[in-house]
Amino acid sequence: MINRLISSLSFNPSLVEELSLYGKKLRREQPIRLIGFVIIILSLLLQLIAANMSSEKSLNASDNDIISGGITTKSEILSAWDNPGTQAAEIYGKFGVTRKDIADIPGNRPNARIKSEASNFWIAGRSSLTGYSNSEQQEIAISTAGPTIFLRPLRAWDTDGRTSVYEAFMGHNSTTGEAFWISASGGNYIQNGPGRLPPPKLQVSNTIVGNTGIVKPGGLINFSVEYRNRQQNSLAEDVKIIDNLPLEKIDIISPGNLSVGTNNNMVKSLGGLRYTDYGHIFNITVRAKDNLRDGTRICDTVRLTSSNAGGVSSGPACIEISRTIKASLMTSAPRDIMPPGLREQVSNITQGLSGQETLQSEVHAGDILEYTLATYNYSNRSITSYNVKDFIGDVTDYANLDTSFLATQGGTYDKQSKEVVWPNRQIKPGQSLTNRFRVIVKNPLPSTNKPSTASTNFDCKISNEYGNELTMSVRCPAAKSLETFPNTTSGSAILITSAIAIFSGYFLVRNSLLSKELSILRKNYASAGGDK
Repeated sequence: MINRLISSLSFNPSLVEELSLYGKKLRREQPIRLIGFVIIILSLLLQLIAANMSSEKSLNASDNDIISGGITTKSEILSAWDNPGTQAAEIYGKFGVTRKDIADIPGNRPNARIKSEASNFWIAGRSSLTGYSNSEQQEIAISTAGPTIFLRPLRAWDTDGRTSVYEAFMGHNSTTGEAFWISASGGNYIQNGPGRLPPPKLQVSNTIVGNTGIVKPGGLINFSVEYRNRQQNSLAEDVKIIDNLPLEKIDIISPGNLSVGTNNNMVKSLGGLRYTDYGHIFNITVRAKDNLRDGTRICDTVRLTSSNAGGVSSGPACIEISRTIKASLMTSAPRDIMPPGLREQVSNITQGLSGQETLQSEVHAGDILEYTLATYNYSNRSITSYNVKDFIGDVTDYANLDTSFLATQGGTYDKQSKEVVWPNRQIKPGQSLTNRFRVIVKNPLPSTNKPSTASTNFDCKISNEYGNELTMSVRCPAAKSLETFPNTTSGSAILITSAIAIFSGYFLVRNSLLSKELSILRKNYASAGGDK
């Protein structure tokens, strides 16, 4: 516009007034542009200072962290190694990493950025992630000189479908020469692949629960299958339960989604199966057909198979049809020696929901949730002095334990380990224990951000594992949706702010030059005898 005014000035001298108005407008804009430019420069300086300072640790360290709250320098890793309370030396040492290997990491700051999908990365943490993202199919419990840790694929944390990027310290194992990484967000150990593992050892039993070995035609029969991998530090792959059900004598009642193949084989795929010191429970309820004669025997044998461990079979669980003898409520004698079997259920007292309805619904602020923990003894010997324990660290992110209700159930709460405990329990052969506790969902719900990508804390989910893992979605505050915004590094933020500063500075200088040029033009035009 200003170029058009100047070129037309010699033909129309009256346009000098418009130049005057335009100059005044530029002068009024000058302070605003200057203030904006100063604010942008100050913002850029603050970002530069922040980028060169050690960031504060997260206020909400994750239970999964190896080094609580994360690290920003190699010196902090070495300090954690030297501090027995962190157990970092035992954990890193389990993978053959020495203190010297960490000291030899180049530089003192994170020197690598790794993507979860870039390679077959596996990450170690303190917390199990079994039901969170179906990672039980590839999760290994690793026994160390200190705590039990869990090794799983790094991509298991990509629960939102996006590839995660991790700042890390990259070093090399001096014995094997292989690379390893330690994540800055939580000090978690990362390596390529799961490493060399011992072969798994499978164990399975099948017990009829609720009868002494006799049932009437049309009566219900409850088979309880207990299974586990009993080899420490191993992972059984492609595990399946194969049950040769006698379908000519029974009808399947539950579960209703069982698929029965050829030869009446019911196959349930479990994926991977890590080591546990307890058994997993899988229940099948069937109904004896009405036309069965007295003396008919119904027997069921279960086989547990794995692609890298062969297979094992349970002893046969048998029951006999009788119209004349009333079935009792005792448990049939088990045939296999097994550790305690664990299973839990949850109900939403406030919403009046139980079973799958609870898991498929959304938890609201103020809801009361009741967990029922069942501990089974399907061995042929009594279990004495058994401590029933359940870690509820993830639950307490969004709920408070009802300690009064827990006390009425004979339980206590260990704040340090975040476990509800029922100590010194006894379970007779073929019997079970039932323990309950309640939590009250916080109101209002916290809008705290997740401490890191590799964390289940403050993730708008309540997860708890006692044999099986139960996960429920939480209706989090709207502010939590900000976590899904793209995350930019400090370098990206500085680059963007620098570009804005250059853009703003250009227009500030341009404004100043135009204002001066107009002032000079008006003075020259006036001195030449033009209109003022």
